[in-house]
Amino acid sequence: AIGWDQAVADACIELKIPFDVYVPMRGQEKPWPHDAQVAYQLQLLEARRIVIVTDTEVYNSTLMELRNRAMIKDSDAILALYNGASYGGTANAVHYAKEQNIPVYNVYRLWAGLE
Repeated sequence: AIGWDQAVADACIELKIPFDVYVPMRGQEKPWPHDAQVAYQLQLLEARRIVIVTDTEVYNSTLMELRNRAMIKDSDAILALYNGASYGGTANAVHYAKEQNIPVYNVYRLWAGLE
């Protein structure tokens, strides 16, 4: 996804930390701005592993939830930029991780300059 996912992938590349990319559907980047698509393609080249969660090419919000759950199931811990909202994809992912007893490290307060 544009934003947090790409920022973390860039940090991993810079710090030489292996990372995996979980893609909710083929062609997810097609509606993105050109610069974001180019950055995404470069990140895919650097990824240790690419997991395509579904074989569809038609977007729906359920695919993002499936992607989040697949990432969480394969994780030992989660790094989140979560503002505490009670709804939305990040909220769902954080709650699901906690249900699965996966540690969540939320850096929102630090990022927002609140700590």
